[in-house]
Amino acid sequence: MKVPSSSRKRYLGGADWCVAALRQGTLETTGRPITFHVAVFIAGRLDPARLQGRFQDYCTRFPLLWGRAARCWCLAPYWKNPADSAVRKAPFRHVEDGDAATPAAVTRRIEELANDPDRLRGCAVALELLQGAAATGALVFSFDHLLFDAAGAERFIDLFCRFADGRAADAEFPDPQAPEPAHLDQWNKRFASGQQLNRSLRELLPGATANLELPVNARRRPFRFRVLSLTAEETRRAQEQAFATAGYLMFTPYVLATAAATFQPRFARRVAPNADFIVTVSTSRLRPPGERAPHVFFNDLSFLYFGFPVAEAGERDELARTLRDQMIAQVKAGMPAAIEDSNLLMRILSPRAFWKFMFTFFRNRLSSFALTCLGDPLLKTGSVLGGTIRTHVHFPVIPVPPGLGLILNRSGDVYHVVLSYLEGVLSEDEVATLLDEFRQRLLNGAPPEQ
Repeated sequence: MKVPSSSRKRYLGGADWCVAALRQGTLETTGRPITFHVAVFIAGRLDPARLQGRFQDYCTRFPLLWGRAARCWCLAPYWKNPADSAVRKAPFRHVEDGDAATPAAVTRRIEELANDPDRLRGCAVALELLQGAAATGALVFSFDHLLFDAAGAERFIDLFCRFADGRAADAEFPDPQAPEPAHLDQWNKRFASGQQLNRSLRELLPGATANLELPVNARRRPFRFRVLSLTAEETRRAQEQAFATAGYLMFTPYVLATAAATFQPRFARRVAPNADFIVTVSTSRLRPPGERAPHVFFNDLSFLYFGFPVAEAGERDELARTLRDQMIAQVKAGMPAAIEDSNLLMRILSPRAFWKFMFTFFRNRLSSFALTCLGDPLLKTGSVLGGTIRTHVHFPVIPVPPGLGLILNRSGDVYHVVLSYLEGVLSEDEVATLLDEFRQRLLNGAPPEQ
């Protein structure tokens, strides 16, 4: 089906619509949408008025930040840009307090932002400057996941920092009006992809899925974050351990096996003995060189599904090799493309209907927990408005269900690990030791001594 009106529309892709459905499901379950936040820690003091002016000048170059998802006459969803009168100042706030920029204070503030349902109402990005008594600060960027993924957010921040200092050339700015086709063709291929996905999930998970029950009062439960920051030496040791255990360039299966081994005792107490973990792993989509310029806006993601018995998760090294083989087999079978194709097919449904479909027909195959491993950092600039960028950390809200997940992002020569969860999915006693256990397993392959 050819859509003549698509020449200047930016139609939403399968990953975008999957995020829209998960966003809707989380909103209905908790009363808050899925957002994510990036904290950029700064050495030095920034001028708040100057920062605010540069941020608002930067954002007005991208009117789509005030846009919304809409549906074309052909039923394909697209991003509708706002009228000129709807483009206002991007949200900015400055907080000056003695301890405002400490890692613990920044995490607490991001929890407040993540639990504010109106944080990004009307604009897809917001910025807070947190400054403490010492010459330190933090820039906290909040993003609507429907318009940004993690890689695009890092490029957005990197470009902003260089724009603020006058170091960004006009040619570096993405075209906010760049069209994207409707993909209303190859219907047989997309139906076949959906069937392939369903068969693969059945083969991957013949038994019951290990899912933790959500708290009955989920709307009153806040989203929480815990942060683990590795040193440069620990990051190197983790990479060496991954290479020795799972092989070259197999960091993701190694991290997933380590996470599963850490979560196992917490799940084993609550699920059936023969239950299986199913884990959704999201990564930036791999494309052939030159196929497409690096993106800033919308979701350019690939998804992989991993399944394995909860009872076997304690054997971390053996599990890492099993997951490595699963990942290679899925990539060879074209599963990431099949998932994207099937999601393109589901765009005919509204986000609410898509979510109801997933929850009804795939309820027994919803993720036990989620994992995201970001690749090389795309926030590469080292300064902004006279301040030196020390490091940056991602704080995503995990869709509910499962309301539990880990994200690893690299900044310079260190990894940061963030545990994101809905309070009540795990008890605070279970959460208290989780990241310490994860660190021990990641570096040494063995749980800490009790």
